[in-house]
Amino acid sequence: GDVCLIEGAGGIMSPLSAGTTNRDLAKALEFPTILVAGAYLGAISHLLSAMDSLALAEIPIAHVILNTPNKPDVSWETMLPSLLPLMPKDMPYTLIKYLEPRNDLWNSM
Repeated sequence: GDVCLIEGAGGIMSPLSAGTTNRDLAKALEFPTILVAGAYLGAISHLLSAMDSLALAEIPIAHVILNTPNKPDVSWETMLPSLLPLMPKDMPYTLIKYLEPRNDLWNSM
């Protein structure tokens, strides 16, 4: 089937306009949400707060992406034992590790 992906910026509670947030947009569109969290100090708190915010607005979370940037403050491998017991047991998640850029692929096109 068709897929429509809309990327928000700055977090679920970031403002889009005066009095309107990314969460308001997600609620209005009635789409399940994919949360993306980077590996940094405070990421677990930010992710769980976003999950609570979406639950409060009755917005379903389809998937959680645990993204590892280049040179992270901390690693998801280190944080997973603390995070997983706090997430819903059936919440799907994917851990994405940083990959070095492949300039050779761009240069070959």
